[in-house]
Amino acid sequence: MIVIIIVLAVIAGLLSIENLLWGQFMFSRMIIFIPILTIIFLLFDLIPSNYRYILFGGAIILELYFLFAFPIGSSYVPDTVASGIMFIIIVLFLNKNYNIIISKNNWAVFLVVSLIISILSSYAGAYFDILLRRFDIYIVEYAKKDIVAGNFHHFEQISKYGYILFFTVNFFEILLYSLIIFFLLKPITLLIKIGPLNKIMILFLLSFFAYTILGIIIRIRRIKFPIFQIIFLLALTILTRFGIMWNLVIIIIAVIFILNEKKKLKNG
Repeated sequence: MIVIIIVLAVIAGLLSIENLLWGQFMFSRMIIFIPILTIIFLLFDLIPSNYRYILFGGAIILELYFLFAFPIGSSYVPDTVASGIMFIIIVLFLNKNYNIIISKNNWAVFLVVSLIISILSSYAGAYFDILLRRFDIYIVEYAKKDIVAGNFHHFEQISKYGYILFFTVNFFEILLYSLIIFFLLKPITLLIKIGPLNKIMILFLLSFFAYTILGIIIRIRRIKFPIFQIIFLLALTILTRFGIMWNLVIIIIAVIFILNEKKKLKNG
């Protein structure tokens, strides 16, 4: 388990400097790297096969939650890489250290607990990002004299130190979170064994999907090309064919949408 955590910390460090070294190729998005790592874990038999549903589902939910969190310019955003990697580590801890078997009576609690902890780690990671950027300012000021003097070779060397710094901080950030989770996860596992709580968590997940899809609908309504709106509404209609859970999602979306429209008419 320690070796896996170290490997995941290395991956987190590399993903954190993706947009600095190679550009924004989206490998650092959770919808990309979590499924890839999940497939690798399954190939090497590191997790039970049914854990893939939790990991794939978590990847989708985290991506929806952080859909518009992009590190553009000087904006501060939650550390989505840390969130995704910590989600994987939490799931691995629950499997390797506590041997929790996923069933229909605990899957929702298992998923929500893992998501909440991973999302909290992403917001804690934002403070690491702030510290890194402030330190980066000093690096830029130090390198300014090389730019003025035209000594670009030395400037490139200084830039490499910056990459190493970003990698190192993100690497040890994951190790720190893993250590904290190791001591805190045992009492949390008791929640997973509470049967009635699973039903509440299912409703929570349905509400989250409804709220998120509603936000996407509102944004699509602003698009001038109706073809996109038609395709999206058609996709929602198709989802109702996949069981009662998706029907509940569509109903919740419709109710929230109607209430939102009434509020707009009242205000305006």
